[in-house]
Amino acid sequence: YLPVKRAYEIVSEILPFYEISHKMTPLPIKSFWVRILWPSWLWIIATIFLFYFKPTVLELEEAWWILSAILLIIIVVLRLLDFFNTFYILNNDFIQFKTGSFNTSLFVSKRDKIIEVNVTRNIIQKMLGLASIGTINRAKPVHHAGIDHVSFEMADSFYKWYMERRNEIKVD
Repeated sequence: YLPVKRAYEIVSEILPFYEISHKMTPLPIKSFWVRILWPSWLWIIATIFLFYFKPTVLELEEAWWILSAILLIIIVVLRLLDFFNTFYILNNDFIQFKTGSFNTSLFVSKRDKIIEVNVTRNIIQKMLGLASIGTINRAKPVHHAGIDHVSFEMADSFYKWYMERRNEIKVD
């Protein structure tokens, strides 16, 4: 276990050309409700399976609904942790995502290393003014990263930020 501040220092020492920002933007509150209320197919399928087979656990005949409730609580806690651990920032030529629930990962990339971006919106996201953003980075194998349910304004600025890449491309 390594303190986050020390990890950032190590990354800055190893990759001096990359800027890591400590202050990032959290997801909007609308994103919280979308994440919590979005149906969990795992929970639905597991509940149907448990209802059909009605397993006996610790000699309890009706244990299936307790198992279903425990699974639902675990899914909600994971979604809560994921919401509270998701941050992003556009910083000059860099983009930075921090995501995760029990463990978090930090994605930092320069604009010139990104080969493709996408901004998508489903019906619910359109109604709430949210969007999903994603990047594909040049690597072996290519690296996909993104965040769901950011504000549409951020998604729009993300797309414009990427389009500024045209100014950096030099054609001989």
